[in-house]
Amino acid sequence: GGAFGRRRREDDLAFETVAALGRLGGDSAGFFDQCLQILAESADADLAGIDVFAEASDSRLLSLATWRRDGSGQTLAYALSGSPSAEALAREQLVIPADAHLFYPACGWMTNEKVSGYFGQAVRDGDGVRLGVLWVAATGPSSADALMSRVMPVFAERIAAEIGRQRERAGLTLAASLFEHSPRAVMISDARRRILSVNPAFTRITGWPPEAIRGRRDEMLSAGRDGPGLRAEID
Repeated sequence: GGAFGRRRREDDLAFETVAALGRLGGDSAGFFDQCLQILAESADADLAGIDVFAEASDSRLLSLATWRRDGSGQTLAYALSGSPSAEALAREQLVIPADAHLFYPACGWMTNEKVSGYFGQAVRDGDGVRLGVLWVAATGPSSADALMSRVMPVFAERIAAEIGRQRERAGLTLAASLFEHSPRAVMISDARRRILSVNPAFTRITGWPPEAIRGRRDEMLSAGRDGPGLRAEID
């Protein structure tokens, strides 16, 4: 019957939407933009975004990525309070089929866009720490609530994992830079205290080049070759 047919079409579209996500590689250029485009086009929406908490703030959100049907990407920055994102985070998921902007008059971007249909999904890391909100919006009423309710948690989980990977890579890049440019001698050793790597300051202070010390035990530094205060200078 009609209800069965609608359900079948919803199942097929949900499968196609999640399958499209699965085809995206984590290192794909524009990964977040592509996620938003898949969701928005599946929901026949006009806008979509991933908003994350501003650095050192739990009360403001900034756009990580945005998608617009007309191609004019707009970066958002707004207060969590008075926005649908606050409710999406509190509920984990927020679905408003029509007239959404009327419920959030203090949220400037929703009022400006006259958002009607809105779907918001909390984005959390593996420990449950909130990272931000994934949302899809339409300027007219939307009938995609059943579809979005099913697929947005899957997208939010994948997006959270990618945010984590990118932040980890950024942290490793920073750590490598600090290691390389530290004015203090730094060495890295394994569980058996064998030296794996040393930074340029180590070579400058001790006179040992990396190729001569790699693989040796770190206790050699107190074996009499170097001055008694040297070990204290090394991190």
